[in-house]
Amino acid sequence: MRTPLPKTNAALTEATFRALPYLLSWGVLAAAMIVGMHRMPLALYTPIDGEWAKWNVEAILHFGKVFDLSPYSMLAGMGSMYFPNLPWLNPGALALGLPFSDPTNNIISYAVYAAELAVSILVLARVIGFSWLMATAAAQLYLYLLFPPFSEVFRIYAWYSWLTTPMERWTSARIGKAESAAARRHPTSRRPNAGRPPLLSR
Repeated sequence: MRTPLPKTNAALTEATFRALPYLLSWGVLAAAMIVGMHRMPLALYTPIDGEWAKWNVEAILHFGKVFDLSPYSMLAGMGSMYFPNLPWLNPGALALGLPFSDPTNNIISYAVYAAELAVSILVLARVIGFSWLMATAAAQLYLYLLFPPFSEVFRIYAWYSWLTTPMERWTSARIGKAESAAARRHPTSRRPNAGRPPLLSR
């Protein structure tokens, strides 16, 4: 005769089975994104604007000191020739200074930006009352349609590949988190669910 599982083990097993589809879907997305970035390297930091932004970050990390607001290059004249940026506060830009090959650093940088955007969308969707399923679908659909390398396939909007700088990608994620904080601080009747549901509830 089988003995019933303790309540704690039963709850843990239930939570594991409930989270498994989400983990699998995110794993498939991450694998597809990394393989796509490896096969389509020109989708990351595209020529002209993208490479200029990347060069700025790498030069600041090389010539500037930590949290230096006006890094100076010995190859330039008086003053700084870099745009105001603090890559030390931007994990995606900071990845460009890792001691790996250039394509590997590009993939790591974009993977960090994708993770930040996904988390900000998930948190914002949960705060305004979406279920975990809807929040996950929204975040994954955003990455599948608009983020490299998938943006090269759908051609909906190439903003993340060539117009934006690393600072702006990072700012996009910060804006989403700021909106989440504002929504939790000032709940309104526009939420689908009444009240203020816990962020980690079902």
